[in-house]
Amino acid sequence: MRFSFFLLSIGLLIPTCLGVRYETLTSKYKRNIVKITDANYQDILNNEDFDIVLYLTASSPQVGCVLCNEFQPVFEQLASSFYENLESHGLDSEDTKLIFAYSDFPDSRKLFQQLALNNVPKVYYYSAQRGIGLKPDDELIFMSTDLLSTLTSWLVAKTHLSPELFTLKTKINYTEIFLTFCIVFGLGVIAILNYKRVSAILTNKRGWQALSILLVILFTSGYMFNVIRNTQYIRTNKDGSNIYFMGGHQAQLGVETQIISVIYGLFCAGMVILVDMFKKFENAKLRLFGSIGLSFGLFVLYSILVTCFHAKNTGYPYWLLKL
Repeated sequence: MRFSFFLLSIGLLIPTCLGVRYETLTSKYKRNIVKITDANYQDILNNEDFDIVLYLTASSPQVGCVLCNEFQPVFEQLASSFYENLESHGLDSEDTKLIFAYSDFPDSRKLFQQLALNNVPKVYYYSAQRGIGLKPDDELIFMSTDLLSTLTSWLVAKTHLSPELFTLKTKINYTEIFLTFCIVFGLGVIAILNYKRVSAILTNKRGWQALSILLVILFTSGYMFNVIRNTQYIRTNKDGSNIYFMGGHQAQLGVETQIISVIYGLFCAGMVILVDMFKKFENAKLRLFGSIGLSFGLFVLYSILVTCFHAKNTGYPYWLLKL
């Protein structure tokens, strides 16, 4: 009985002591970024003969990690480029056994707890046989706004590999090129067959005015900021209430852009009516009272805009109407 228990204990300890090997991991994940969760982190981080670059993130909109959303595509692109460069240079040897992995908070709460993390993102480097203790050899410090250059320099210094292996590879999307060609060709054919109508539309003064106003509203309300930063649409407080405006100029929500765009759009519509349409009314009293009423409406809109500005800048001292 004691001998059987001894054999069972040895059998359970053997996988833990040996750890996972590079060939086993690459054959399973096909040189893709390895996703680490609570279900597999003990196995994968038991790295017997390879180094690990572990990216710890929290992509959930409830967390609202802006830097996580910015850094994720940088990490993924560099990892895929590294694997591609390995194959193209034929350098798959003992010295280049490096695995890129990431772990997202919703799927790895136990791992994050054991690492005692209180903020994200984090990038840890584990050399061979060091991952099982969860204590990294080094951590990337996010000091520069050039995330790609910072990550590349750090990896070259830690791995002592050639910088050429971390050169970005841009993949050509032939499907997107083909679709773009088809769309442009189709629009060209339609324009030629309907030359008179297309010409009338392109030379329409009102159309260009509306398009110009629309673009100005989009760009002044922060649309490109949302696209570049991949901002979340809305945030929720712990009590369940919604946050519509983020304080400061370095953070923004998608709903902010929509609110400001609507206000600017109403401004434009009101000004066009006030300047262009009221003068066509023959009734003088209607022109007068209409102008006064619309002017008051625009004043209220400006007050709402100033209130929104206060939500972004709490120290701003001036108000129109306190709404």
